[in-house]
Amino acid sequence: MKTSLYIVFSFIVAFVAQAQPDAHELVIATISKARAVQSAAYTIANTERIHGKLLSGTQQIRYNREPLQVQMTFVHPSPGTKVSYDALSKPGKLVYDPVGFPFMKLELDPFGSTARNANHHTIYEIGFEHIASLIESVYDHHKTVTLFPIDDGSPTYTVSITSRYRGFKDYKVGPEETTRSLAQKLNVCEYKIVELNEDVEDYGHLKEGILVAIPDNYAHDLILEIDKSTLLPAKIRLSDELGLLASYTISEIELGIKVEPFREKKRAKFFSDDQ
Repeated sequence: MKTSLYIVFSFIVAFVAQAQPDAHELVIATISKARAVQSAAYTIANTERIHGKLLSGTQQIRYNREPLQVQMTFVHPSPGTKVSYDALSKPGKLVYDPVGFPFMKLELDPFGSTARNANHHTIYEIGFEHIASLIESVYDHHKTVTLFPIDDGSPTYTVSITSRYRGFKDYKVGPEETTRSLAQKLNVCEYKIVELNEDVEDYGHLKEGILVAIPDNYAHDLILEIDKSTLLPAKIRLSDELGLLASYTISEIELGIKVEPFREKKRAKFFSDDQ
């Protein structure tokens, strides 16, 4: 789905002019606005279901989309821990700098089990473009799209999107397929592939020829909060057949920033997971 900047601008003018914007136009404009973000700083509070438990965290993010540069500082848990990625200086390497143990910097494979532990997404899914993709994945299969009654005192619009959900289907794994490539190919949540299939113990390569259960789409339902002033997503809440799958709340947004490297700590030593 591609919407021209002219159309998006028209939507923005329409929203200002009318008390009750159209729910579909609002969602489309938000997807387009999010996809247009090249660089930003923001705070994100996330909750994701991992092995039946809801795990939460908060991080401060600074990122540039192309080339990908990410600076992440943990607020909770492990406050002060830093994670960075720079496609220019260390392509394919995620740098993890903890506050406590192991008291040294680690260079990690972004797709490895250490980097992916207790996360639905990789460092490559940082940013508003990915948030737009999550919204679009549910909207493209929508059954209903409903704008909640507008509260003039609220800084956000709230939209509910219910998908045309039809259950699960079996998929025969082809050569060289991974949980991530399959999730991208079929536009579903990568973690759900792990969660639904006993033969899939973790993210990564899948055994060719096995049948895996795949959800019909990314989520059953999506609650989307949209900032009235910027039309950027402020919160998304994704639910599936088991309840809450994931939620992401974005605040303190600053657009058009420059990503600066973290200052080196004198104590820092490097350990690579290739060693």
